[in-house]
Amino acid sequence: MTSLTTTTVTLTDKAKEHLINITKSQEKPYVLFGVDGGGCAGFSYYWKVDDQYDPEGELIQLDDNAYLAIDNASIMYVLGSKIDYVSDVMGSTIQVDNPLAQSSCGCGESISFNF
Repeated sequence: MTSLTTTTVTLTDKAKEHLINITKSQEKPYVLFGVDGGGCAGFSYYWKVDDQYDPEGELIQLDDNAYLAIDNASIMYVLGSKIDYVSDVMGSTIQVDNPLAQSSCGCGESISFNF
């Protein structure tokens, strides 16, 4: 398995393909990814498909018309993360393996940091 490594995150080929498919199905070029306050552990990841992105953040080209955009405020929280797309009997999900996360809840979407 190969992956796309950027200065901020690493995406597996499955994650990259999934994000490209999302942009095509929504007919919007950007998948926005970041961290918001909230969730049972204090912070949660967010994903959104949009026509605009934070130009001060990191823009990762997935193909000619698809991009992953990480907002500037979230970069310090997701630095070094590996993003994967996993399918199994229970369904499919985007998984974020974040080395900076101190803990996470059972759903995997809510995380805490020790900054």
